[in-house]
Amino acid sequence: MDSPSYQPQPVKEPVNNQPVSLDASPQNAPPEILPVSARLRIFRKKFLIIFGITFLVIFVSAAIAYYFIYLYIPDASKYSEEQVLSFIREEYLPSVVSVYCANEDGGEEYYSGSGIYYAPEGGEGDFGTVHTNAHVVLGDDGKFHGCNVYFPITETGGFYDSSYWAGSAFLYHDKLAIIDGASVNGIDFAALYLTEPNKDSRGISYPFPPVQKGFYRPVEAGKQFGTCSESDSAKFLNFGDKLIVMGYPGIGSKTLTFTEGTINVFLGDYNEQINISAITNSGSSGGIAINASTGCFIGIPTAGTIARGNNIGILLASSFV
Repeated sequence: MDSPSYQPQPVKEPVNNQPVSLDASPQNAPPEILPVSARLRIFRKKFLIIFGITFLVIFVSAAIAYYFIYLYIPDASKYSEEQVLSFIREEYLPSVVSVYCANEDGGEEYYSGSGIYYAPEGGEGDFGTVHTNAHVVLGDDGKFHGCNVYFPITETGGFYDSSYWAGSAFLYHDKLAIIDGASVNGIDFAALYLTEPNKDSRGISYPFPPVQKGFYRPVEAGKQFGTCSESDSAKFLNFGDKLIVMGYPGIGSKTLTFTEGTINVFLGDYNEQINISAITNSGSSGGIAINASTGCFIGIPTAGTIARGNNIGILLASSFV
């Protein structure tokens, strides 16, 4: 009996039921290149984002800097008046000088006042300068005839440690300034230039230039108290603020004096003058007024009058010096 023959069965191929995308790209196809217009749009978008972030950082930084430079007034309450007084004695007192000026060429000392000494800055022929009022150094004829400058005894403020001749001066009382487009008449201010030393009682010349400490400029004082501005210290002042006036009133003695007072009102179109209650007179003219709370230089005593029994003093604001 014949055996049935073996018939191999065909192998069924798996059926893929997933639809085939007609526009599918081959796996190794090159990347699609965007049109130029599309690439420009992407570039502009990234540029604007980066530019916006950069501008925002610059704007915020500038706003913070403006606030701290022009608006922020540091709290000076942590400095006691005794601390400020100690600083004044050490840093300001040695540079507040007495000024005696002649009324004619070769004449004797006639007028007296006060001044602030600035040490030489290294320029040729610079032996130090003294800032004071113009009316202190001018004779009856309205001209400058030279002045003697006397430094105080540092320990006591007494008269005097050393003396120098100022044979040259630059006067501002007849100058015309332009501020914010407006004309402003000259101010009562003069800069004396020390030209030679005087001699002591033994006939020995004093050291020249002077060895005394020069005046602390407002910006340098700010390093100590953090409140002074070289260009506009008046912004730190308020009505009623206490101040100290230093000068040589010439009443009773030639000793350097400290007088306390308060700020009353600002005068002039540009706040170039400050009305104060501190006692001042002709000998105090050209001295120095200091904020009693901050130690900042705020002005030069310029005039003083008695009105209805009350003293009225006038300062030339430091921003105009």
